[in-house]
Amino acid sequence: MFKTIAVGSCVLFQGLVVVQWPDGRVTIRIDDRTYTGYPVDHNLAAQGFRVDSLQSDSD
Repeated sequence: MFKTIAVGSCVLFQGLVVVQWPDGRVTIRIDDRTYTGYPVDHNLAAQGFRVDSLQSDSD
């Protein structure tokens, strides 16, 4: 399943879901990299919603 996540306040990634964490975060895979962040509600994203407390797993 594909998910879009926010990593930082302005960066969005879309990829295959690897893990869904109990706190609501999702880890996705894009090629050989993984990223963890909170799923984006597309309606809120269209209105300029920002999420600031997220992390990236790889550089």
